[in-house]
Amino acid sequence: MAATGSSPLLNLVETSSGLTVRLDTTPVLGYQDGRTGRKPYLHPLCAPDGTVLTDDAPADHPHHHGAWIAHHLVTCASGQWDFYLERGGEREGKQVQTTLVLLQTSGPRVAFQARHAWISPRGDTPVTAHWHVTVQLFSSAMLAVDWAIALATHEPCTFSPTNESALPLIRPIPALTARGGASMWNSRGQRNENQTFGRPAEWVAVSGTIANSAYGIALLDHPGNSYAPQPWFTRDYGPFGPHFSYFSEPLVVPPWRPLLLRYRLLLYGGSTEQAGIQEVWQNYAIASQLGIASLER
Repeated sequence: MAATGSSPLLNLVETSSGLTVRLDTTPVLGYQDGRTGRKPYLHPLCAPDGTVLTDDAPADHPHHHGAWIAHHLVTCASGQWDFYLERGGEREGKQVQTTLVLLQTSGPRVAFQARHAWISPRGDTPVTAHWHVTVQLFSSAMLAVDWAIALATHEPCTFSPTNESALPLIRPIPALTARGGASMWNSRGQRNENQTFGRPAEWVAVSGTIANSAYGIALLDHPGNSYAPQPWFTRDYGPFGPHFSYFSEPLVVPPWRPLLLRYRLLLYGGSTEQAGIQEVWQNYAIASQLGIASLER
């Protein structure tokens, strides 16, 4: 059941690096606006009790950040640019926040919008990313984040197939990876990288043990997304996300048709089975087909 008026309240507050969502006084979600790096991202992402579930700049892939949006091969009139890696290459662009709007700062749900300019090394902005993020407590053990992303272009831009793409990607902490002893499942009952990589699914979830308690992260693909149900990029060492841009032909995004992507991210205590991810996805899919904007579980 969704949170009621008597449930603890969420609060959205500005920080020196972006935003923080608190459940009463417990931080449960961070938005990093990118001013100290190359891109904005969501981190930390936490269970309702404050347990951190995502990793930020791990040693093996320092360009991985919690939950993020990026792409390595973006071709426009001025050239082909990289908005994914952070190695200082001559083709590397950056994502800069240009607008931040706090839509709802306190209550059973909070929400904000942000606009990011993808700036190439030549100084032009071939892509603009628009984020709409809503956070709600579904239960005492589950936090839901609805994340809508629109990628708009000023000229036709091509997103070429590459494994270095995050539309989006999630990087969990080591305890929530298969290599760390956790389990990864998708909606089709397939498990871990060898069964889920490149396979279409409505959702993927990882769950494992942190300090002797079970926790998990699930990412749900909106049925209205391009190529849904999308094939997924999954790795036993951590990152996972829907990845049509790797397993398909090059995608051209024209100025008159922005690419809209919608997802629901679940952060929970307990196992994937206990969390009832399939039921949450079914309600999410039904509500979207009926045009209902509700976040009810």
